[in-house]
Amino acid sequence: MITLNELNEMKNQDFKTCNTNSLVDIRDINIDTSKSKHEKLIDFIEKIKNPYLFKVGDLVVKVKFADTNKSFQEKMEKILLAKIGN
Repeated sequence: MITLNELNEMKNQDFKTCNTNSLVDIRDINIDTSKSKHEKLIDFIEKIKNPYLFKVGDLVVKVKFADTNKSFQEKMEKILLAKIGN
């Protein structure tokens, strides 16, 4: 499981200086829809390696969230559920 410190490091990684060959293409991620919501989220994070920085084809994506009342988990669940179609 990812620690808060590791998550902060991922969040602060600069997409301009990262090795794009090491980024995971989100299109290659498959999630087992029979798992619970929590298990799907963990599975996604383990597979994407960095939920803040990944690829979609040749495009590098850097995820940032506005300063709101929503937690990281709530936002990642929304992204994950949109990906798996729930």
